[in-house]
Amino acid sequence: MPLTSDPPVEQAAPRRAAPGRAGPPPADDPEALKAVPVRHPWRWARVVPLLRVATAWYILLATVLSVLQHYVERHFSEGATR
Repeated sequence: MPLTSDPPVEQAAPRRAAPGRAGPPPADDPEALKAVPVRHPWRWARVVPLLRVATAWYILLATVLSVLQHYVERHFSEGATR
């Protein structure tokens, strides 16, 4: 059953992809649904462990650099009045 925006099947010429270029299958192709890749609903879950690792590295480096900054500032402020 064609959608309201689809032209009638008699007048519609089948659309083919240009040679060497991939394109969508024609709308009247019964195999079109098999060509559509199925995306896994939990695909984003593979990113979460990487975000945890990045967060741990950020906290570790920020802590180390903060301690280093504390000692550098204390060293250069020895002669300053407070």
